[in-house]
Amino acid sequence: MEKLRNEENEWDHGISAKVKEGPADCIRIGEVVVALKKMKRHKAPGLSGKSSVILPIYKWKGDPMECGSYRGIK
Repeated sequence: MEKLRNEENEWDHGISAKVKEGPADCIRIGEVVVALKKMKRHKAPGLSGKSSVILPIYKWKGDPMECGSYRGIK
């Protein structure tokens, strides 16, 4: 079986993640409301130094089996 690779971006295997043990932290609605009120409108957040998850979203054009038919959304 041939190994599939992303031709646009090479993977350097340098990704690491810390495992969180114990119960998940609760995020309260009030904390979210306060954080949203502090944010400026119509501004990009910029670099924060935090890791994120990129989800592939199909662009509804081209072959769905091709990587180029998807856009990465954080």
